[in-house]
Amino acid sequence: PEKTQWRVQISARASDGIEAKTILTQALAALWLLCRFGGVGSKSRKGWGSLADITIPELRDLAACQRVADEFRKRAKAQPGKVADAMAIEAMILAERALPNEHDPWHVLDHAGTLLQTFAKGLSPKKDRLALGLPRLIGGRPGTPLNGPKKDRHASPAHFHVARASNGFVLRLAAFPAAKLPDLEKSKAMLGKLINHVKTQEKSAPPSGSPAASGRTEPEFWLYDGDKVRISRRVPPNKVEIEDEAGEYIDTVPFSSLKPLRK
Repeated sequence: PEKTQWRVQISARASDGIEAKTILTQALAALWLLCRFGGVGSKSRKGWGSLADITIPELRDLAACQRVADEFRKRAKAQPGKVADAMAIEAMILAERALPNEHDPWHVLDHAGTLLQTFAKGLSPKKDRLALGLPRLIGGRPGTPLNGPKKDRHASPAHFHVARASNGFVLRLAAFPAAKLPDLEKSKAMLGKLINHVKTQEKSAPPSGSPAASGRTEPEFWLYDGDKVRISRRVPPNKVEIEDEAGEYIDTVPFSSLKPLRK
């Protein structure tokens, strides 16, 4: 639950001629990066399971983590090399979006999902959605499965993170170009566009007449033409994008065509 707290104790011992303190610093750097950019549990790449930013005196920023990593590689006499699918800090593309005066983390998660979905919908040709990971359908309901070099599954290269700020929240995106989505250069280009989208896209307002616009609690599911759907994005002035329970886009329809499905 929100604001849950716990204490973590980390210990290390010397190994292969590297002192314990150096090894301990690597563990602390991993913890700092997890709390700053990552998450734990299901849907962690979409912002769920985000941890609060932590303060470690010797690791004040990303540059400090990169510096101690470089020092450790030298001490460990690591051979230079490259793993194409590795999520390397040096290749990471970052975006931060301040959400001042926002006090509900659920709204921030919803905003992250909307940003990702509007970006995917705007891609043309639709096969470019491969850059966002698999599985993914294109072509509307029931849709055509999209495949890549690794066939129909590939983890998303985009990691959303929700962090608290003094006057609201900050939405972060850490993206790692992937060698098989569909190739490194294409992946880097598409993720660069996503980063720009997150930085610049305006928040959409709820359509007039909707429960959100009037201050009422909105149900999670709706009925559309007999099907159970969710609203994924508002399209002013009076339309909404709807998706199925698996999160796949169905259509853009008038809000008035939906009926609330309440428990």
